[in-house]
Amino acid sequence: MKTNPRIEIAYRGRRIVCEVTDRGDLDLWLDGALRKRRSISPDGRAYVWTNVELEWEMHHLIEGRFDRDADGLLLYIKGELVERMSATPAQQ
Repeated sequence: MKTNPRIEIAYRGRRIVCEVTDRGDLDLWLDGALRKRRSISPDGRAYVWTNVELEWEMHHLIEGRFDRDADGLLLYIKGELVERMSATPAQQ
């Protein structure tokens, strides 16, 4: 069974999910609310982002990047790579 790449992390008390959907979109969720959705291009790439104010009016840029042929699914927070998942998970 094929599973779509999905990253789910907790960050400063917030739940962040970045996932490739069955529809062929890249979604970025924050605390259960869809913040951004982009269709994956014909060449297999997509980029989503949101700017979140957390504590003390500090803004945190959260980015999801997907490249089917190269890096897979990547999640960045404030410009730093925090999680990576292959576009083609190992077969079980």
